[in-house]
Parts: sequence; structure tokens; C-alpha cells
Amino acid sequence: MINEQFIFRGSPFKNTLQSFVGQIQKSANKQNNEENKVAIENALYFAVKKRMLQREYLDGDNEYLTGLLGDISEATYEFEQVCYYNSLSMAVFSQLKSKVMSLLVND
Repeated sequence: MINEQFIFRGSPFKNTLQSFVGQIQKSANKQNNEENKVAIENALYFAVKKRMLQREYLDGDNEYLTGLLGDISEATYEFEQVCYYNSLSMAVFSQLKSKVMSLLVND
């Protein structure tokens, strides 16, 4: 089940993005190591909750998706400044970026 804190509102891509974030959350829940689970959740917090959910859909698909890519880049940078490096967290940022880029290319 998708955590309420990661519900996208007002975006034509909300179902796709929510489904994808839900898959990442499921992978976090399957982690046996608590540190790995926290690493995935931290990446989701920095990218999705703190930035992507705050972005409003205003000026069309390209502007929205390009903005989301910027949000992910900013989240990655902030994460690198305040958290210890974790390959799982970096993988989450990479997966989010790839998903948004695929939506941008298919638009």
C-alpha cells in the first residue's frame, strides 16, 4: 500500500509516479537490514516528499517533468551533503530520474 505521504496530486502523471514510488517502498519493506531500509526511505524523503510532491503542474508536461528532474538532482546533492554515502539511496535517485526521463521522452 502506498504511504499517504507520497501521494501526487494534480499531475497527469500521478498514477504512474505513485505506482513507481510504491514499488520502491515495497523494496524498502523487503529489506532485512534496517540500515538498507532507512537508506531507501531517506532517498524517498529527500526526493519525493521534500521536493517532487511540492511541485505544481502549471505549464505543461515538459516543464513539469523537467522540474521533477531538477528536484531529483537537488535532492541527490542535498543527500550527499548531509548523509553518509549509500549505494541503495543513490540507486533510488537514479531509478526516479530514469522513470521521469522515460515519461519526458514518451511525452
